[in-house]
Amino acid sequence: MTARRPKQSAPVDDESKLWQQLCGELREERDRLGDELSLVKAERDRYLKALYAQTQESFDFNKEELLSQVEKGQSLRELIAELDSRGG
Repeated sequence: MTARRPKQSAPVDDESKLWQQLCGELREERDRLGDELSLVKAERDRYLKALYAQTQESFDFNKEELLSQVEKGQSLRELIAELDSRGG
């Protein structure tokens, strides 16, 4: 009969616990980073919305005015230039 080796469960258990602890820490960090990413995306969206609101231009002409310009024989380029000169 051969002699049995005693199991070395203590080092394996310690190593297993260390890996479990590391995995738990990594999961917590992943969750925290996911939450942070969501906040950053929401902040980005608010900044973009504010930027779009600041860069929008208002136009003060109507359909009749546009049609009258067409009757004058102005090109679209000339009409845009005239509208730009009024606004700026």
